[in-house]
This record gives sequence, C-alpha cells and structure tokens, in this order.
Amino acid sequence: MEKIEISVFSFDELEDDAKEVARGYFREHLTYPWFDEEIASIKAFCEHFGARLVDYQVGGDRGDFIKSDATPAHFRGVKLKDIDPHYMPIGYCMDSDIWMHFHDVFKETGDAFHAFTDTLEVARIVIERNVEYYFSDESIDESIICNEHEFMANGELFTYDKRRVA
Repeated sequence: MEKIEISVFSFDELEDDAKEVARGYFREHLTYPWFDEEIASIKAFCEHFGARLVDYQVGGDRGDFIKSDATPAHFRGVKLKDIDPHYMPIGYCMDSDIWMHFHDVFKETGDAFHAFTDTLEVARIVIERNVEYYFSDESIDESIICNEHEFMANGELFTYDKRRVA
C-alpha cells in the first residue's frame, strides 16, 4: 500500500497567482443564474401594456439591447394613478426595479411610452451590471470562501476524485 499526502489550501491561504487560477476555473464553469427570471420580468412588463419582448442581447458580441414591439398606441389611456410602483407580476426582484422606474419616469415626464422605453434600457443596464458583478473577483471570492472550496497550491480545485489521486 502506498500512502500519498496532499496539501490542501483554503482560498485565503493561496498565493495571488494561485487565486487567479482558482477564479479562472470558477469563471469558466459558472453560468449566470438569474437571467431567465430577469427576462421573465421584462416580458411581464411588456405584456402588461399589450406589447411583446421581441429580441434581446445582453453581454454578447453584437452589442446589448432589449427590443419590444411597443408603440405609442399601446399607452393610450394609461394613467399614472393606475400604475402600482410596487407591482410584482412574477415575484422576482427585478419587477420592483422595472415598475418603480416606470412609475417615476412617467410621473416626471407624463409620457408613458417614453417611460416604457427608458425602463427597458434601465432593465438592460441592471442585467449587465448584475452579470458583471456576478463574475467579478469580489463575488467569486465571496462564493469560494462561503462554500469552503479547497485547492491545490497552484490554485487548481481540489476534489476527492479517486482517479485524480491514483
């Protein structure tokens, strides 16, 4: 029988170069988990006014955008008093961002269509910032530390995979 000793490190114990290796691994294997909910909030927002979300791109090579088929006609008769800034159609936190912003811009400008298009742009920016933060060093470090991942000295994720030890 052969006995093998392996040194395992917490993230905080790693050298800076090894921390970069660890972060790189997580960036490569993570997917942003809230995108579907964010898009569902935007779709519900559009549908509230009888419009549809027709296309979107956030974080891609073509440039970021959110497009709907809304026209000024979708907003005829819309009154500020009928807009609940706390409306949560799908119960996701982006609902709050969307409806509060729409309400505030509509109140300020008196133009519901302008408030709608401005809100779609703000929603795009919110998603972009959320994704950017999710993949930031700060967020990844926090996740690694909270989940108590262990690493080899070079920053490679340590697993108890028998094939790796053998």
